[in-house]
Amino acid sequence: MFQIVHILEENQKLIGNYQSRNQLSFLFECSKWIYESLFLRCERCGIINALKTIELRDQLISATTA
Repeated sequence: MFQIVHILEENQKLIGNYQSRNQLSFLFECSKWIYESLFLRCERCGIINALKTIELRDQLISATTA
């Protein structure tokens, strides 16, 4: 399970647990994430989400690009 915290432009937090590839794909299509080191940055609104490990980053990339 992945937990993503997405802080929207109006300072609201959207926190979700995503267990399936479909849910992750929807999230990533909605918010074009760019992977930068241990961070995910949303291209649309610029939010940054820190990841705990490079392995988690790689899992997220695999889940959303497969």
